[in-house]
Amino acid sequence: MSLTPSCREVAAAASHDELATMSWWRRLAVRWHLLRCDECRGYVEQLRAIGFTVREMYRGENTAADIDRMVQDILREARDPAQGHPGRAPSDTPAAE
Repeated sequence: MSLTPSCREVAAAASHDELATMSWWRRLAVRWHLLRCDECRGYVEQLRAIGFTVREMYRGENTAADIDRMVQDILREARDPAQGHPGRAPSDTPAAE
């Protein structure tokens, strides 16, 4: 990853859950990027929502209707650009700023 991370580098780090293990200065560079980039910020928010939903699904207390509702919530947020979710797949993330 370069000194100023690109969208592709931020998306890869987020999708591989590397953000927590980065050095403090790399985390700072990624956070700076996320402050300026709506698309990357939306992608990271989607990953967090998916992670939360998967953890909720495996708690064992959910019915099929609960799981369907959680999935629909994620899909609705991914389609709503007003919420800052671009609805892009990681391969659609721009290579550079």
